[in-house]
Amino acid sequence: MMDITWAIVAAIIVILIGGIIQGLSGFGFSQFSLPLLVLMLASAELIPIMVILSLFLNILMVYSLWKDVQVKRIWPMMFFGVLGIPLGVYLLNVADANALKIMIGSLILIFGLAQLFNIRKHLKAEKAAMAPIGFAGGILNGYVSMSGPPLILFFSNQGFTKQEFRANLVVFFLFINIATLPFFLYAGYLTETVVSTSAILLPGMLLGTYAGMRLANRVDESKFKKGVLMLLLIFGCMSIAGGLGAF
Repeated sequence: MMDITWAIVAAIIVILIGGIIQGLSGFGFSQFSLPLLVLMLASAELIPIMVILSLFLNILMVYSLWKDVQVKRIWPMMFFGVLGIPLGVYLLNVADANALKIMIGSLILIFGLAQLFNIRKHLKAEKAAMAPIGFAGGILNGYVSMSGPPLILFFSNQGFTKQEFRANLVVFFLFINIATLPFFLYAGYLTETVVSTSAILLPGMLLGTYAGMRLANRVDESKFKKGVLMLLLIFGCMSIAGGLGAF
């Protein structure tokens, strides 16, 4: 583990870049940030920190995207997402740090490769499919603060427009992060260190997200996402290597 001062500085830079990515594309904050932050911050504190930061990020974004939110369409996903949170928090409680790094890296690789090769399978029974998708998202949010991968693949498959894609992701993330915090509080994860570290990192995340939102209409999003996906694959490999003790 690096010196604490440099670890915080490096974490702020990572959070800033992660916020820019999220502001531009509607996803990617946790996927980008987690593989690097596990090298800087204690794993037991990292997940609740990410949930707190993600909550503020979603609040910042949801205002500008609200007109494209389709709550009536995605409510089953939100409902079953809440049901999955307790299992995710339990897994966080029993998993060790190295297993967490490997889990994070594996999820990123699976998600990144599926997106990179444009793997799609359109589902006709959309609302029925939302139950397991949402449940999986809830588990992942409680366990690794990364509910996005199953939802991103699902929304891509179902032909959501760019704005619908971003808006519905953000509103799900907002809802599921709010629902996760009471479980973390009950489990004792919202410690003074978690809250203080979140407060230190929050300005960088808000600044990055705001910058990403301003740039969203000026950047070729398809090319940008391909570049982000390549980075995700690299960082996924780094996280797995760290879990296996390579560094």
